[in-house]
Amino acid sequence: MKVEEQQLLWNVCEKKKKRKSPIGQQTSKLVFSSTVGDNCDQFDDILSLHVLENSKIADVTFGKGAFWKNVDKSKYQIYPTDLKTGTDCRSLPYGNGEIDCIVLDPPYMEGLYRSDNSFAGNGSHHSFKEHYSNGERPKEISSKWHDAVLEMYIQAAIEAKRVLKKGGILIVKCQDEVSAGIQRLTHVEIIMNYALLGFYAKDLFVLTRTNRPSVSRMVKQLHARKNHSYFLIFEKGATKSKLNSIAILHHLLADQAANKDHQQKEAGEDTEF
Repeated sequence: MKVEEQQLLWNVCEKKKKRKSPIGQQTSKLVFSSTVGDNCDQFDDILSLHVLENSKIADVTFGKGAFWKNVDKSKYQIYPTDLKTGTDCRSLPYGNGEIDCIVLDPPYMEGLYRSDNSFAGNGSHHSFKEHYSNGERPKEISSKWHDAVLEMYIQAAIEAKRVLKKGGILIVKCQDEVSAGIQRLTHVEIIMNYALLGFYAKDLFVLTRTNRPSVSRMVKQLHARKNHSYFLIFEKGATKSKLNSIAILHHLLADQAANKDHQQKEAGEDTEF
């Protein structure tokens, strides 16, 4: 082997030896997507993962601050409001693009959106009255039943989009429910509608309650009893590729419809005399 070839081989070997190792270290101290416990057990982890310190955070359904029990509040600029303080989450006292993060946790059971004097809003729903409002039906809600719940989330998101900075974070608490015997996957409905508003569904957390729920006067169970809820993390003004993560494949539906129409026409032509 020539001296030049040996030198070249030696240089290649040296480069391989000097290759840098990936930055970081092995750890099991991670933020996980599922937790058994209370809201405060998961909320601090969500902030640490998705919200920078010293951010302006507007908790627009603050209530008694149940989410914040485990949070070092000195790390953030917190603006707590709710209906009891005179602020509707759909009409916030902030300028355009002023806030880094919005926290939204409106009543997510349809009972509190009824205009009658029925039992709804009492019993297991009573805590919403105590923590969020006086239990009165929110104003300017045109939909009924579960759709009223979804309308509240969408109206609040429209206002959150106005006050959030580009790239701002919207943290949404929700729970699925069965309404009039129909399964309503609220977290899916919110994600799909928020995508149309330009919010990227950045993360999802599942919170499982610690106590075992029960129901009274059950004749036959038709759906799994909900014992979990969600924290959905959205980013405002995400790139097109991120927004396409919620893909509604209209072109496939259109192609399928066109193909079916073509087949029907051909079938019709074959039967002509």
